[in-house]
Amino acid sequence: MKSYEVSDQLMHYIIDHKLKEGDKLPNEYELADIFQVSRKAIRQAVSLLVDESILEIRRGKGTFLTDHSKFQDPTFRAAYHIAQLDRLIEAMELRCLIEPSCAACATRSPQPMRESIQEGFDLADQEHESDAYYRDFYFHQKIIECSPNSLIRSILPIVSYSISHVMKLEPEIVREQVRFDHQKINEAIQNQNEEEAEQMMLSHLKKIHSILVSMRKDRSI
Repeated sequence: MKSYEVSDQLMHYIIDHKLKEGDKLPNEYELADIFQVSRKAIRQAVSLLVDESILEIRRGKGTFLTDHSKFQDPTFRAAYHIAQLDRLIEAMELRCLIEPSCAACATRSPQPMRESIQEGFDLADQEHESDAYYRDFYFHQKIIECSPNSLIRSILPIVSYSISHVMKLEPEIVREQVRFDHQKINEAIQNQNEEEAEQMMLSHLKKIHSILVSMRKDRSI
């Protein structure tokens, strides 16, 4: 079950149990048992609702409801998930226009900068799931920082947003694709193959974009 589906079920639970603003939700273990999903799926679903200011995580205390009134409308819930995908698709389209040229720039960068990209790849290639977002972002950040154009470097918040949300929506599919693509991109940069680096980055971003478009179509049916 996808994280956005779990988040929708979680909203049904909140509404059905008439929880009010300030009420505490069951803990992660209890929610996983209630919905018969993994604790990881619960964490991702909760994270999606935290991003939308529906839930609040209070360290050492638990997860609390902030506002759920708008989610009582099923039409709004459907529109919310589609709008989220629309934003991600637009972010990926922007990245497709900009990041391939950054990868090309990286091949012409001084060795210390290429070494930092290698470091980013080595970090991103680790198996730990808890900080997968940070490791993926770090690799792309090091490549984008090779651009001499400060305006291009200003898209880093968009890159951060898209990576974190894509991983929440479809982490397993994305993680498998990302690991392979990152290896090819890094190899092209380290070998200073400008054309290959640019093409591999574009191919990588387009694959993620295609995943999002497919999810968007599924939600529209």
